[in-house]
Amino acid sequence: MASWAKPEVHIPREHVGPTLVPPIDIEIQSIGPGLPRVEAPEGWVKKINRPREGKVWVGYFHVWETAPDGERIRRKKEKTLGPATRPKHEALNDLAEYIAEHTGKRAAPGDASAPARRSSEACVRECRAR
Repeated sequence: MASWAKPEVHIPREHVGPTLVPPIDIEIQSIGPGLPRVEAPEGWVKKINRPREGKVWVGYFHVWETAPDGERIRRKKEKTLGPATRPKHEALNDLAEYIAEHTGKRAAPGDASAPARRSSEACVRECRAR
């Protein structure tokens, strides 16, 4: 071997690969049911192109329902919120009002569907004041 070449690395025969650890016995099914669920539904809106109506805002949200056998099921609901010429924040406010009427529960503050948003008029007034 030349003096400039790297020296050979000798690996002991007993250490051939990575060491394996014994598997951990965890029941995955038992983890999910203990987690808290949001009872007040959160919603989101999408701009959809409908053939007869044109572009409209459609709001989506999930509702927890109880099946006849007593099992809790999460169902997806949707509501057409009007033409897409309106701003998105107005569609979100309409969706939050609809969710409150439909479920009787308000969304938590800070959610995407929370109605505690500034109106477009308040934004315009603030911009003019600057």
